Amino acid sequence: MKKLLPISSTLFAAALLLGACNSTANNDKVIDTNRTEDSGTANETDTGTDTNTSNGTDTSTGSETSGDQAAMMKKMAELDYTEFEIEVDYAEDKEYEASIEVDNGQLESKLEDELNNREVKGQEAFDEIYPRLKNFTFTKDMPKEEAIRNALEAFDLPDDYVKFEMEVTFNDNTKISIEDRK
Repeated sequence: MKKLLPISSTLFAAALLLGACNSTANNDKVIDTNRTEDSGTANETDTGTDTNTSNGTDTSTGSETSGDQAAMMKKMAELDYTEFEIEVDYAEDKEYEASIEVDNGQLESKLEDELNNREVKGQEAFDEIYPRLKNFTFTKDMPKEEAIRNALEAFDLPDDYVKFEMEVTFNDNTKISIEDRK
């Protein structure tokens, strides 16, 4: 009996130590220039987004709360599309790319606008892309030229592109891809 007391005390102390180490390790957050996070929790000084304006571009991490996700998914349900991607290349290596897609059940949004030196992700990108999609008219049987014209108008893009690509996934999972080169 006397031998069991020191052994059980040692095991109990080890369990407490491991439990304490584990709970602090899961709450640690590593932040570097690449925004690596060990956990999805944010502290008071970190909002989960970064804005880099040193070169005239805005960037954000795109990490969203479940409330943001639910709100974005609800808005997307109002549209005829579940996913949307447009990429338009212009002369002088300028590109406009916008996308809203679902990856592993999470809605991801990205906007890269080299015409205006702007790059955003997550909620901020969604907030810029979604109103344009609401104004975008596109049907499965629409002629290619009309679809391109409507997309350029909805996204306020010039029509002097070199390459145009668009992929739309409708609510019934039909995917339509349009490509054009000038």
